Parts: sequence; C-alpha cells; structure tokens
Amino acid sequence: DDRDKSRREKAALTSVVLLENCLLLNRGGPGRAAALSKEGQGAVELVLAKILVVAIADVDAMVRLAVLGALVKHTAFDAHLSQADALRALFVSLHDVSHPVRALGVQLAGRLSRRNPAYV
Repeated sequence: DDRDKSRREKAALTSVVLLENCLLLNRGGPGRAAALSKEGQGAVELVLAKILVVAIADVDAMVRLAVLGALVKHTAFDAHLSQADALRALFVSLHDVSHPVRALGVQLAGRLSRRNPAYV
C-alpha cells in the first residue's frame, strides 16, 4: 500500500522470488508437489493471493505488467495458480485496460489450462 510504485513493484517481485525459492527447496523431486506442511501450504496460498491482488488490481499498469510477467516466468506456482480461486482472480486480468497486461493474462491462463482444463 505504498504510494511509490517502484516500491510496490519491487516488494511484489521480491515476494515472487522468495516464494519460488521456498517452494523449490521443499519440492520432493522433478515434477512432484511441494512437501510443505498444512501451515506451509496455507502460507504459500496467502502470499500468492496477495501477489495476485497486486498483479490484477494495482493502480499502475506497469506494476501489474511486471508482477504478472513474473508469474508467467516462474512456473513453480502453477499448482497453486491453477486452483479455482486463483484462476477466478487471474481472469480479471483478461479485462485489464492495458493490452500488454491482458496478453500476459491470456498467456498464463493458457499455460494453466493444461493443469485445470475444466475450469479454464
């Protein structure tokens, strides 16, 4: 909730990197789900939900673009992003006023459709 868009962007992008590192350190092996405790899974979902809020609702299109771009770049979150609640939030980006943000939303939704085709 900082007025400085640069700080908001850097905070969200740093959260993406730290969360990805957490998931990768707890992964059981290639292609296996993270072996986090129930509390750990809840923390990951909470942080990812807050990152999604920035990606779809920040007042600055460049911040939305950067954060959504990070989610497109990092595939470690796909298991979480392909859940119904996250997909519903992500679909908001498909109606963004910024064309590049919409394009990244489509790209991410397309990739996630392989994990949850019935919902996408």
